Amino acid sequence: MSTSSQTPRPGFGRYATLAEQTSAFEALDVLASACPDLPPVYLTVHASSFSGVIAQCNTVADFESWRSALQIPTSEVDLIVDGQGGWLAAEATVRGVRLRITGHGLLIAQEQAAPQIKVTTLAKSVNA
Repeated sequence: MSTSSQTPRPGFGRYATLAEQTSAFEALDVLASACPDLPPVYLTVHASSFSGVIAQCNTVADFESWRSALQIPTSEVDLIVDGQGGWLAAEATVRGVRLRITGHGLLIAQEQAAPQIKVTTLAKSVNA
């Protein structure tokens, strides 16, 4: 499991301290105790525009394991499609902390999305 802390505090120009991120680490501890066999993910703790934890899964199978463990309904999964393919995203709350999971490794066109998955198409360029 890899971890990263990217938690700049808006207006203060500094990263959040470990003490300020305690609730995120406690939520991860609860999840690790309840689901010790979840596949490895890349974890980031955020306290800026997205406040919570992001678990980045490298495969759709890993995403599905996390989605199932977090009891996220398939109707709450987003398929984000861009020119390179796409990825899955969903959110749950663990001990009051937002936990976003993402699943990567998809080669899919928007037209191939399953009907139960909401589709979001990203702009080709943020500068366009």
